[in-house]
This record gives sequence, C-alpha cells and structure tokens, in this order.
Amino acid sequence: MSDEANRQIDRIGPRFTVTPASTVPPLYRVPGQDANGPFRPHRGKFALVPGIGHCPASLPSQGEDMAHVHVPGLVLRMDPDELLHYGARCSCEEDLAVHAQHFFVCIEADAKEGFWVPLFNGPRVGSREIPGKAKSGHARWQGSASHYLPEQIWRAPHKAAQRAAAVAHDQSSVKAPNLVAVAHLPKRGEFPAIIESQA
Repeated sequence: MSDEANRQIDRIGPRFTVTPASTVPPLYRVPGQDANGPFRPHRGKFALVPGIGHCPASLPSQGEDMAHVHVPGLVLRMDPDELLHYGARCSCEEDLAVHAQHFFVCIEADAKEGFWVPLFNGPRVGSREIPGKAKSGHARWQGSASHYLPEQIWRAPHKAAQRAAAVAHDQSSVKAPNLVAVAHLPKRGEFPAIIESQA
C-alpha cells in the first residue's frame, strides 16, 4: 500500500466510532468477540488482499497476536495432527482424513473458527481441481497443482489453524499470503456435515 494511502488511514482512524458487530462483516470483528457485542475498530495499517479486499494487517487477540487474518481464500500449510489436538473436526472418520501436512484453503470463517479444505497435488477419484490462474502467493504454493475431495472438510478454531500452520512451517505471511481467488473457491454445499465427536 502506498504511503499516501496509509496517511489517509491514519487521518481517518481517530474518527472511527463504535458500531454494532451485526452491521460489520465477520472479517473485521475481533476473534472471540460475541456476534452481538460491540465492534472495537482496528486502527493499524491495512493490507490489500487480492480477491478479498482491504482487511487489517493484524488484529488484536486474547493472549497472542494472530499470524493471519482467517478469511475465505486464505491458504495455509497445516499439520492435521496439530489441528485435531487443538479441537478441529473433520467431515470424515479420522482414519480416512489426511494425516500428512497439506495445504488447506479456507472457504468460510467467522470470529471463532473457519472451514478448511485439504488440497492434494494430484487428482484422486472424484476430486476437483482449483485452476492455477486462481492461485497467488509463495512459489511453492503457486507451482503445485491443487485438487480437493468433496467428502472432506475441516472445521478448526483459529488457534488450531495458527498452531497447525506453525508446526508445518507455513511460508505465507500477512504481507504475502497464499490465496485462492474467491470466485474459484469450493462451495460449502459441496461438502457433508462436520462430525461433532470422533470419540
């Protein structure tokens, strides 16, 4: 973002007012905040995320800074075991779910959690491909093919996604995120319901 744009944001920031969260898209709410509670505006610099729009470059959180703003289109390389350890759930039985580290793309998110779809480098029976033109970010991400299976989707708290990405040494960053253009994202309706308990 240009210096002039940042100066404009700095000038506008002090005039922000408290707005009901119900009138503000989930992207701009503080993680963990009740959906009906007040919106606490973020006055830091803003980053332009291709295909998504302007979003805060960082958000305040409870206890630790967020590594990423979890929004539809964001891609993180994550460790499935770490996801499960921190409360994530999958739409298929645990023994059928991915186990090795994979790229996952977020297709929906709110203030507390997101829906993530694991991506495969090669086609599988029944898989669907995300076109290369829809991808942007790190060379490792852009240089690999991406296929997904409609029977597998994960629901993960934001903390679980952060931890799983750290363990997998995800190479994206707030300034240079790995992304899938929103127009090419899988639709939530393509996937089954999430299994609530895997006990």
